[in-house]
Formats: sequence, structure tokens, C-alpha cells
Amino acid sequence: MKKIGTPIAQDENFHIKEDHHKNLLRKIQAVKDKTKLGGGKSALEKHKAKGKLTARERIEKLFDRNSKTFEIGILTAHGMYEEYG
Repeated sequence: MKKIGTPIAQDENFHIKEDHHKNLLRKIQAVKDKTKLGGGKSALEKHKAKGKLTARERIEKLFDRNSKTFEIGILTAHGMYEEYG
């Protein structure tokens, strides 16, 4: 039985929960990384071969150098068009 005032790090479930949440964050980051590739590496390479910038690269040029940005909605349509590949 857990005593009142016991530090959370001593809770036997803390590390299990921490590992679980770290794993979820890792999965989310993997999806975000894949999303940033757009249609995939080959499509991105074809796009670049034409001398074009991606939408993210064009948007990035609008910001001042070294300014911090935060992309909102990167996962907005995740899973919506799986039937199309």
C-alpha cells in the first residue's frame, strides 16, 4: 500500500507508465516524420528533381531566420485516405 507523501518516482507503476507514454510519443513522432515526407521519399525526390520546393520549404522562407515555428495540424488528416495508399 502506498503511503501518503511517497515521491512519485518510488511508485512501482511510475516507470511502467513512463515507458508507455515515451513509446506513444515515439510513435507519434514517427507518424509526423512520415507525414513530412508527403507522398514518400520517391515523390519528394521527383519534386526536387524538377527544382521545386515543398510547401513546408516555401512557408519556411516566409519566416525570419532563426525564428521558432510550431506546425499546427500536422496530423489533421492522418488515416483519412488510407484506402488510396
